Amino acid sequence: MDIVNRIQSILEKGMNIKKLEEELGFGNGTIGKWKKTLPSCCKINFVAQYLDCSIDYLLGRTENPKSHKGHPTNTVTGIYNAVDNSKMTVNSSGTNDLSVDESEIINIYRKLDAKQRHRMMSFAFDLEEQAIKPED
Repeated sequence: MDIVNRIQSILEKGMNIKKLEEELGFGNGTIGKWKKTLPSCCKINFVAQYLDCSIDYLLGRTENPKSHKGHPTNTVTGIYNAVDNSKMTVNSSGTNDLSVDESEIINIYRKLDAKQRHRMMSFAFDLEEQAIKPED
């Protein structure tokens, strides 16, 4: 079973791939393209977290979609919660001096529910990809 079929197999009643893409802030048809191309790690993480299943299940490395249970940082939310709980304010240079904008982004993020956090992160990753792509 490929990743798209695995996603379809665990979608709740009333949910479909198109709705899942909308919920996660993915473009229309993004998940369907995964039948032919590999998705980014970030997008796999978002789907796994949203569906509360393991990344290993989506990638076909286990038949147990709940194999991530009991591993607090084995999901995106677990990692985010570990960061949230640490109340870290360290920027990329290793100092504690976040800019006002960086602090505001973190404060906004901490107020969001899991679904909103996924959408925010998806948007940020899309922006990052656009920023590093050379112009044609």
